[in-house]
Amino acid sequence: FPGVEVNATVIDNLLAGDAMVYDMGLDLGLNVALVAVLGTLLAAGLAWLGPRAGALCGGLFLLAVVYGNYRLLFLQGRLVGLTYVVAALLAVFIAVSVANYFFEGRRKRFLQGAFSRYVSEDVVAAIVAHPERLSLEGEERELTILFSDIRGFTGISERLSARQLSAFLNEYLSAMTEVIMARGGTVDKFIGDAIMAFWGAPLADAGHAPHAVAAALAMRRLLAELQPRWAARGLPPIDIGIGLNSGVVSVGNMGSSTRFSYTVMGDAVNLASRLEGLTRVYDTGMLISDATRRAIGDAFHCRPIDVVCVKGKLEPAALF
Repeated sequence: FPGVEVNATVIDNLLAGDAMVYDMGLDLGLNVALVAVLGTLLAAGLAWLGPRAGALCGGLFLLAVVYGNYRLLFLQGRLVGLTYVVAALLAVFIAVSVANYFFEGRRKRFLQGAFSRYVSEDVVAAIVAHPERLSLEGEERELTILFSDIRGFTGISERLSARQLSAFLNEYLSAMTEVIMARGGTVDKFIGDAIMAFWGAPLADAGHAPHAVAAALAMRRLLAELQPRWAARGLPPIDIGIGLNSGVVSVGNMGSSTRFSYTVMGDAVNLASRLEGLTRVYDTGMLISDATRRAIGDAFHCRPIDVVCVKGKLEPAALF
Protein backbone atom coordinates (compact mmCIF):
# COMPACT_ATOMS: atom_id res chain seq x y z
CA PHE A 1 0.00 0.00 0.00
CA PRO A 2 1.34 3.48 -0.77
CA GLY A 3 1.93 6.21 1.78
CA VAL A 4 0.41 6.16 5.23
CA GLU A 5 -1.58 3.00 4.49
CA VAL A 6 1.64 1.06 5.05
CA ASN A 7 1.82 2.42 8.56
CA ALA A 8 -1.91 1.81 9.09
CA THR A 9 -1.52 -1.82 8.07
CA VAL A 10 1.45 -2.32 10.41
CA ILE A 11 -0.45 -0.80 13.36
CA ASP A 12 -3.56 -2.87 12.57
CA ASN A 13 -1.52 -6.08 12.47
CA LEU A 14 0.12 -5.23 15.79
CA LEU A 15 -3.17 -4.40 17.51
CA ALA A 16 -4.91 -7.51 16.15
CA GLY A 17 -1.98 -9.80 16.82
CA ASP A 18 -2.05 -10.75 13.12
CA ALA A 19 1.66 -10.73 12.43
CA MET A 20 3.30 -12.86 9.76
CA VAL A 21 6.02 -15.20 10.99
CA TYR A 22 9.04 -16.36 9.02
CA ASP A 23 10.75 -19.48 10.30
CA MET A 24 13.89 -20.24 8.29
CA GLY A 25 13.98 -23.84 9.51
CA LEU A 26 10.36 -24.45 8.49
CA ASP A 27 10.88 -22.74 5.15
CA LEU A 28 14.07 -24.63 4.33
CA GLY A 29 12.75 -27.97 5.62
CA LEU A 30 9.51 -27.78 3.66
CA ASN A 31 11.31 -26.70 0.50
CA VAL A 32 13.81 -29.54 0.68
CA ALA A 33 11.15 -32.11 1.53
CA LEU A 34 8.77 -30.97 -1.19
CA VAL A 35 11.51 -30.80 -3.83
CA ALA A 36 12.74 -34.30 -2.94
CA VAL A 37 9.36 -36.02 -2.61
CA LEU A 38 7.38 -34.25 -5.34
CA GLY A 39 10.35 -34.18 -7.72
CA THR A 40 10.82 -37.94 -7.35
CA LEU A 41 7.10 -38.64 -7.76
CA LEU A 42 6.89 -36.37 -10.81
CA ALA A 43 9.93 -37.99 -12.44
CA ALA A 44 8.48 -41.46 -11.83
CA GLY A 45 5.09 -40.40 -13.16
CA LEU A 46 6.58 -39.00 -16.35
CA ALA A 47 8.75 -42.08 -16.87
CA TRP A 48 6.11 -44.73 -16.21
CA LEU A 49 2.76 -43.09 -16.94
CA GLY A 50 3.71 -41.08 -20.02
CA PRO A 51 3.78 -37.34 -20.75
CA ARG A 52 0.05 -36.68 -20.38
CA ALA A 53 -0.41 -38.47 -17.07
CA GLY A 54 2.90 -37.05 -15.84
CA ALA A 55 1.86 -33.51 -16.73
CA LEU A 56 -1.43 -34.06 -14.88
CA CYS A 57 0.49 -35.24 -11.82
CA GLY A 58 2.72 -32.17 -12.04
CA GLY A 59 -0.31 -29.88 -12.19
CA LEU A 60 -1.86 -31.59 -9.18
CA PHE A 61 1.40 -31.25 -7.25
CA LEU A 62 1.53 -27.51 -8.01
CA LEU A 63 -2.08 -27.06 -6.90
CA ALA A 64 -1.34 -28.93 -3.67
CA VAL A 65 1.72 -26.76 -3.00
CA VAL A 66 -0.18 -23.54 -3.66
CA TYR A 67 -3.08 -24.63 -1.47
CA GLY A 68 -0.73 -25.62 1.37
CA ASN A 69 1.06 -22.28 1.08
CA TYR A 70 -2.31 -20.46 1.17
CA ARG A 71 -3.33 -22.22 4.40
CA LEU A 72 0.00 -21.50 6.06
CA LEU A 73 -0.05 -17.84 5.10
CA PHE A 74 -3.67 -16.82 5.63
CA LEU A 75 -4.70 -19.23 8.40
CA GLN A 76 -1.47 -19.46 10.40
CA GLY A 77 0.43 -16.39 9.26
CA ARG A 78 3.53 -18.34 8.34
CA LEU A 79 5.64 -17.36 5.36
CA VAL A 80 6.98 -20.23 3.25
CA GLY A 81 8.53 -19.59 -0.16
CA LEU A 82 7.33 -21.39 -3.28
CA THR A 83 9.99 -20.32 -5.74
CA TYR A 84 12.37 -23.24 -5.29
CA VAL A 85 9.64 -25.87 -5.22
CA VAL A 86 7.96 -24.59 -8.38
CA ALA A 87 11.30 -24.13 -10.13
CA ALA A 88 12.39 -27.65 -9.17
CA LEU A 89 9.14 -29.22 -10.42
CA LEU A 90 9.42 -27.33 -13.70
CA ALA A 91 13.06 -28.39 -14.07
CA VAL A 92 12.19 -32.04 -13.40
CA PHE A 93 9.29 -31.90 -15.87
CA ILE A 94 11.42 -30.40 -18.63
CA ALA A 95 14.42 -32.67 -18.03
CA VAL A 96 12.44 -35.92 -17.87
CA SER A 97 10.25 -34.94 -20.83
CA VAL A 98 13.29 -34.18 -22.97
CA ALA A 99 14.97 -37.43 -21.90
CA ASN A 100 11.79 -39.42 -22.64
CA TYR A 101 11.56 -37.77 -26.04
CA PHE A 102 15.05 -38.84 -27.02
CA PHE A 103 14.80 -42.33 -25.51
CA GLU A 104 11.37 -42.91 -27.04
CA GLY A 105 12.59 -41.60 -30.37
CA ARG A 106 15.57 -43.93 -30.23
CA ARG A 107 13.30 -46.84 -29.33
CA LYS A 108 10.95 -46.07 -32.21
CA ARG A 109 13.87 -45.79 -34.61
CA PHE A 110 15.16 -49.14 -33.35
CA LEU A 111 11.77 -50.79 -33.90
CA GLN A 112 11.38 -49.24 -37.32
CA GLY A 113 14.87 -50.25 -38.35
CA ALA A 114 14.54 -53.74 -36.90
CA PHE A 115 11.31 -54.65 -38.67
CA SER A 116 11.04 -52.41 -41.74
CA ARG A 117 12.95 -54.99 -43.78
CA TYR A 118 10.72 -57.85 -42.65
CA VAL A 119 7.16 -56.55 -42.41
CA SER A 120 4.97 -53.94 -44.08
CA GLU A 121 4.86 -50.27 -43.08
CA ASP A 122 1.42 -50.80 -41.51
CA VAL A 123 2.79 -53.52 -39.22
CA VAL A 124 5.79 -51.35 -38.30
CA ALA A 125 3.43 -48.48 -37.46
CA ALA A 126 1.36 -50.80 -35.26
CA ILE A 127 4.52 -52.00 -33.49
CA VAL A 128 5.68 -48.44 -32.85
CA ALA A 129 2.22 -47.34 -31.66
CA HIS A 130 1.80 -50.36 -29.34
CA PRO A 131 5.27 -51.61 -28.39
CA GLU A 132 3.80 -53.42 -25.38
CA ARG A 133 2.29 -55.94 -27.81
CA LEU A 134 5.72 -56.80 -29.15
CA SER A 135 7.95 -59.48 -27.73
CA LEU A 136 11.43 -60.15 -29.06
CA GLU A 137 12.17 -62.82 -26.50
CA GLY A 138 11.73 -66.46 -27.43
CA GLU A 139 8.13 -67.53 -26.93
CA GLU A 140 5.76 -70.20 -28.18
CA ARG A 141 3.08 -68.97 -30.53
CA GLU A 142 0.81 -70.48 -33.17
CA LEU A 143 1.87 -69.26 -36.60
CA THR A 144 1.54 -70.15 -40.26
CA ILE A 145 4.84 -70.70 -42.05
CA LEU A 146 5.45 -70.41 -45.79
CA PHE A 147 8.30 -71.77 -47.89
CA SER A 148 8.63 -71.06 -51.60
CA ASP A 149 11.28 -72.11 -54.07
CA ILE A 150 12.01 -71.69 -57.78
CA ARG A 151 11.92 -75.03 -59.54
CA GLY A 152 14.97 -75.92 -61.56
CA PHE A 153 16.83 -72.84 -60.42
CA THR A 154 20.22 -74.48 -60.89
CA GLY A 155 19.57 -74.99 -64.59
CA ILE A 156 18.30 -71.43 -64.94
CA SER A 157 21.35 -69.99 -63.20
CA GLU A 158 23.66 -71.82 -65.62
CA ARG A 159 22.02 -70.05 -68.57
CA LEU A 160 22.51 -66.53 -67.15
CA SER A 161 25.55 -64.47 -66.40
CA ALA A 162 26.29 -63.52 -62.81
CA ARG A 163 24.97 -59.99 -63.36
CA GLN A 164 21.81 -61.19 -65.13
CA LEU A 165 21.17 -63.78 -62.44
CA SER A 166 21.60 -61.24 -59.64
CA ALA A 167 19.29 -58.70 -61.29
CA PHE A 168 16.66 -61.34 -62.10
CA LEU A 169 16.72 -62.85 -58.61
CA ASN A 170 16.51 -59.46 -56.93
CA GLU A 171 13.54 -58.50 -59.09
CA TYR A 172 11.76 -61.77 -58.34
CA LEU A 173 12.43 -61.67 -54.59
CA SER A 174 11.41 -58.00 -54.36
CA ALA A 175 8.09 -58.68 -56.07
CA MET A 176 7.30 -61.69 -53.88
CA THR A 177 8.36 -59.86 -50.73
CA GLU A 178 5.92 -57.04 -51.46
CA VAL A 179 3.09 -59.56 -51.81
CA ILE A 180 3.97 -61.22 -48.49
CA MET A 181 4.35 -57.99 -46.56
CA ALA A 182 1.19 -56.48 -48.06
CA ARG A 183 -0.78 -59.32 -46.46
CA GLY A 184 0.75 -58.98 -43.01
CA GLY A 185 3.52 -61.53 -43.39
CA THR A 186 7.02 -61.38 -41.93
CA VAL A 187 9.85 -62.25 -44.29
CA ASP A 188 12.17 -64.44 -42.26
CA LYS A 189 15.01 -65.02 -44.70
CA PHE A 190 16.08 -65.70 -48.26
CA ILE A 191 17.90 -68.98 -48.84
CA GLY A 192 19.26 -68.53 -52.33
CA ASP A 193 16.12 -68.38 -54.45
CA ALA A 194 13.92 -69.70 -51.62
CA ILE A 195 11.75 -67.52 -49.39
CA MET A 196 10.78 -68.28 -45.81
CA ALA A 197 8.00 -66.21 -44.25
CA PHE A 198 5.49 -66.50 -41.45
CA TRP A 199 2.28 -64.92 -40.19
CA GLY A 200 1.27 -64.22 -36.59
CA ALA A 201 4.46 -62.56 -35.32
CA PRO A 202 5.87 -60.14 -34.23
CA LEU A 203 2.26 -58.96 -33.82
CA ALA A 204 -0.42 -61.51 -33.04
CA ASP A 205 -2.73 -62.26 -35.97
CA ALA A 206 -5.85 -64.33 -35.39
CA GLY A 207 -6.20 -64.77 -39.16
CA HIS A 208 -2.61 -65.84 -39.82
CA ALA A 209 -3.61 -68.94 -41.80
CA PRO A 210 -6.03 -67.33 -44.31
CA HIS A 211 -3.67 -64.38 -44.70
CA ALA A 212 -0.80 -66.74 -45.52
CA VAL A 213 -2.86 -68.74 -48.02
CA ALA A 214 -4.09 -65.53 -49.67
CA ALA A 215 -0.47 -64.37 -49.98
CA ALA A 216 0.61 -67.69 -51.52
CA LEU A 217 -2.16 -67.50 -54.15
CA ALA A 218 -1.25 -63.88 -54.85
CA MET A 219 2.39 -64.89 -55.33
CA ARG A 220 1.41 -67.37 -58.02
CA ARG A 221 -0.86 -64.85 -59.73
CA LEU A 222 1.90 -62.26 -59.72
CA LEU A 223 4.36 -64.80 -61.13
CA ALA A 224 2.02 -65.40 -64.07
CA GLU A 225 1.86 -61.64 -64.69
CA LEU A 226 5.65 -61.27 -64.62
CA GLN A 227 6.38 -64.14 -67.02
CA PRO A 228 5.59 -62.22 -70.29
CA ARG A 229 7.76 -59.32 -69.14
CA TRP A 230 10.69 -61.61 -68.44
CA ALA A 231 10.18 -63.52 -71.69
CA ALA A 232 10.38 -60.23 -73.63
CA ARG A 233 13.81 -59.68 -72.07
CA GLY A 234 14.99 -63.15 -73.05
CA LEU A 235 14.78 -64.59 -69.56
CA PRO A 236 13.68 -68.21 -69.08
CA PRO A 237 10.21 -69.03 -67.72
CA ILE A 238 10.12 -70.14 -64.10
CA ASP A 239 7.71 -71.90 -61.80
CA ILE A 240 7.58 -71.94 -58.02
CA GLY A 241 6.41 -74.36 -55.39
CA ILE A 242 4.86 -73.14 -52.14
CA GLY A 243 4.33 -75.10 -48.94
CA LEU A 244 2.39 -73.88 -45.90
CA ASN A 245 1.85 -75.29 -42.45
CA SER A 246 0.31 -73.96 -39.23
CA GLY A 247 1.34 -74.88 -35.72
CA VAL A 248 2.98 -73.87 -32.47
CA VAL A 249 6.59 -72.79 -32.92
CA SER A 250 9.25 -70.90 -31.02
CA VAL A 251 9.60 -67.34 -32.30
CA GLY A 252 11.99 -64.59 -31.24
CA ASN A 253 15.54 -63.32 -31.55
CA MET A 254 17.79 -66.34 -31.99
CA GLY A 255 21.48 -66.71 -32.72
CA SER A 256 24.78 -65.93 -31.04
CA SER A 257 25.65 -63.11 -28.68
CA THR A 258 27.12 -61.09 -31.58
CA ARG A 259 24.75 -61.93 -34.42
CA PHE A 260 21.11 -62.96 -34.27
CA SER A 261 17.89 -62.66 -36.24
CA TYR A 262 14.17 -62.69 -35.59
CA THR A 263 13.09 -66.13 -36.73
CA VAL A 264 10.95 -69.19 -35.99
CA MET A 265 11.94 -72.74 -35.11
CA GLY A 266 10.03 -75.92 -34.50
CA ASP A 267 8.51 -79.02 -36.02
CA ALA A 268 5.81 -77.00 -37.79
CA VAL A 269 8.55 -75.09 -39.64
CA ASN A 270 10.17 -78.31 -40.82
CA LEU A 271 6.85 -79.64 -42.14
CA ALA A 272 6.22 -76.46 -44.12
CA SER A 273 9.61 -76.90 -45.76
CA ARG A 274 8.85 -80.56 -46.56
CA LEU A 275 5.53 -79.59 -48.13
CA GLU A 276 7.28 -77.14 -50.43
CA GLY A 277 9.56 -79.94 -51.59
CA LEU A 278 6.59 -82.25 -52.20
CA THR A 279 5.04 -79.82 -54.67
CA ARG A 280 7.48 -81.24 -57.23
CA VAL A 281 6.39 -84.79 -56.47
CA TYR A 282 2.69 -84.04 -56.92
CA ASP A 283 3.26 -81.50 -59.72
CA THR A 284 1.25 -78.82 -58.01
CA GLY A 285 2.12 -75.20 -57.32
CA MET A 286 1.02 -75.18 -53.72
CA LEU A 287 0.50 -77.60 -50.84
CA ILE A 288 -0.94 -76.91 -47.40
CA SER A 289 -1.15 -79.13 -44.35
CA ASP A 290 -4.30 -80.32 -42.64
CA ALA A 291 -3.58 -77.91 -39.77
CA THR A 292 -3.62 -74.97 -42.18
CA ARG A 293 -6.73 -76.30 -43.93
CA ARG A 294 -8.57 -76.46 -40.61
CA ALA A 295 -7.31 -73.00 -39.64
CA ILE A 296 -8.61 -71.33 -42.82
CA GLY A 297 -12.10 -72.84 -42.41
CA ASP A 298 -14.30 -72.11 -45.40
CA ALA A 299 -12.24 -69.16 -46.63
CA PHE A 300 -10.77 -71.23 -49.49
CA HIS A 301 -11.76 -74.36 -51.35
CA CYS A 302 -9.19 -77.10 -50.79
CA ARG A 303 -8.63 -80.29 -52.74
CA PRO A 304 -7.24 -83.32 -50.88
CA ILE A 305 -4.07 -84.69 -52.48
CA ASP A 306 -2.64 -87.47 -50.34
CA VAL A 307 -1.65 -88.67 -46.88
CA VAL A 308 2.08 -89.20 -46.61
CA CYS A 309 4.87 -89.65 -44.10
CA VAL A 310 7.28 -86.84 -44.89
CA LYS A 311 10.99 -87.13 -44.20
CA GLY A 312 11.83 -86.75 -40.53
CA LYS A 313 8.27 -87.35 -39.25
CA LEU A 314 6.68 -90.56 -38.03
CA GLU A 315 3.04 -89.51 -38.20
CA PRO A 316 1.39 -89.23 -41.63
CA ALA A 317 0.42 -85.78 -42.85
CA ALA A 318 -2.63 -84.95 -44.95
CA LEU A 319 -1.90 -82.75 -47.94
CA PHE A 320 -4.26 -80.33 -49.69
